[in-house]
Amino acid sequence: MMHPNEVNRRRLACELVGEGIEIGPGCHPLPLAFGTRAVTYIDRFDRDSFLATFPECQAEIEGFPSAIVPMDVTKERLVHRFGPRSQDFVILNHVLEHIVDPLALLADVHEVLRDGGILYVAIPDKRYMFDRHRPRTRLAELIDRHCQHLSEPTDEMIVNFIEQAEQLSRRLDLTRPEDARRVADHRRRSIHVNVWVVEDLLQLLGHLSHEMETPWLLMDGLVTPTETILLARSSSDPRDWLTTDRVMNRIWFDSHAAWIEREVMPGLEAINRTGLDAHDRLLLLDERVRETQNFVRRIKQMLERLPLVKRLVGSK
Repeated sequence: MMHPNEVNRRRLACELVGEGIEIGPGCHPLPLAFGTRAVTYIDRFDRDSFLATFPECQAEIEGFPSAIVPMDVTKERLVHRFGPRSQDFVILNHVLEHIVDPLALLADVHEVLRDGGILYVAIPDKRYMFDRHRPRTRLAELIDRHCQHLSEPTDEMIVNFIEQAEQLSRRLDLTRPEDARRVADHRRRSIHVNVWVVEDLLQLLGHLSHEMETPWLLMDGLVTPTETILLARSSSDPRDWLTTDRVMNRIWFDSHAAWIEREVMPGLEAINRTGLDAHDRLLLLDERVRETQNFVRRIKQMLERLPLVKRLVGSK
């Protein structure tokens, strides 16, 4: 079955040429262009163990690559397996949200890429899925995990995911066998440890560029209600991140245009379909318009501050 964002994925994947790696392809490896010579798929599951863990994917299992390099990127570094500066591209397609320490993984990706190699990273947007009720994962929390060298989700992370994403009517109690089994099952299957919107991913790459000596140059990207996709080149100059204003502003515009299309327009249409009289419909429409105007005003303020903030960060 074709992914709803297949056309956009293929357009951005045209930049991935040469030899590269896709981490955690699952049943939907990224479709690649003719210029791609070879791609190595790595995953902690092979096809049989994947199906045993995710039996609901039976209808899609034929899409799972038959040739898989068994590897857990939270326990083994890419650069140790493949060597430094050995790859033209690395694909993280709906993987990063499952990684406890994304700073470590992205630094590892940077080291395994040739200079100018491309990172393709896609994440779900929390606003449009089961994560919508969860708080966003802040950069400070990621830095704290990185400093503690965490690689596995804690029981607290899994409990928070279950209670918030699955909207439980009660708190989990790990002394109860059924709750303990539920947590163990989610640990085995994996959870969304990180909950993001596009601004968080951009901030993450900016921190890597300025504070961790793994600079990136933002090339392209898009935001849809299905996912956020960014393309970034590995670089050796932290100042390259400061040259991405135009691309970043367009990605932000796409993000909020998608929000208006997904959240605002259906609301306006629904108001018009209500049985309310004209006066009450106008009141509801006016409220929704004011909400949208306030939202757009906040976005404009952020965009106006962005170049200044980036210059200040880059001048350290």
